[in-house]
Amino acid sequence: MDPLFEVHMLNETGKQKALQIAERFNELLESVTSIALDGSKEISREMAIVHTKLEEACFFAKKAMANRKENQQTESDLYPTPLNPTPPRGTQFVAPAPSARI
Repeated sequence: MDPLFEVHMLNETGKQKALQIAERFNELLESVTSIALDGSKEISREMAIVHTKLEEACFFAKKAMANRKENQQTESDLYPTPLNPTPPRGTQFVAPAPSARI
């Protein structure tokens, strides 16, 4: 598969970085909104575009971070082994169905 379309599962470090990126963009949006609208609740077409462009920039910032190997889960993060006996929190393993015997 072309790397452009691959799905990347984030490790804990990657998840924290994604959250930090989102928080920074949220802070920027709140700051710009406060200055531009000066307390008004009415959102103009231009501010709607600001929202959209910041959302887009945030997406690509998180994608750039997720593409880095150090932020991705590895096979050993996903499957328990003798050296890694505990699966990550929230991971569920399904036992194979018993085979039918005749």
